Amino acid sequence: MDINLGVTRLGAYGEGESRYQVTWAAAIAQTVTERWTVSAEMSGTDRQGTRGTAQFLAALSDALNTRIVLDGGFALGVGSTAQNLSLFTGMTMLLGD
Repeated sequence: MDINLGVTRLGAYGEGESRYQVTWAAAIAQTVTERWTVSAEMSGTDRQGTRGTAQFLAALSDALNTRIVLDGGFALGVGSTAQNLSLFTGMTMLLGD
């Protein structure tokens, strides 16, 4: 399990809004086989004077070898201010020694 909490001081902000934004995330990952891993995460933001956001994310990773990992998944918005659905895919490559 991985839990993160952060605070960002914004350079520009609207009247009645806080200059500080809190971000949070909690994630779990489980190795299924030597190559495959599944993960899930809840995350969001909160700032006084604005509506907070939250999302649920699920992903699947495939370690092709010790240097290349492919992944993909989706994120679902939680609440009226979050984006409804996002799909993603990516690749992580270890360069150098």
